[in-house]
Amino acid sequence: MKTDEQIAKELHDAYEQYSKNAEWKTQKECQVKFEDLPEKNQIVMVSIAKLIKLWIREALDNQLKEIRAKRKITIKRYDDSYGYDIEEDYYRL
Repeated sequence: MKTDEQIAKELHDAYEQYSKNAEWKTQKECQVKFEDLPEKNQIVMVSIAKLIKLWIREALDNQLKEIRAKRKITIKRYDDSYGYDIEEDYYRL
């Protein structure tokens, strides 16, 4: 997986390119490579990268929970050796 800094750099590059394509001028001090941005700008972009990764992680976790919920099978059986019912959860693959 890409680091937060790699994602931030790609976001910065994309932002500058899309701005040019839209004929929209960004601030002069931001029209540089990511490494040459003011430190506070870099910190903001890295924070945004972390937020995007969090959103992706949450979305994937939710999808996994939905898949597991649909595939879950609970088997109930009486266990002679213990004398009580046992419930076991299995997941279909």
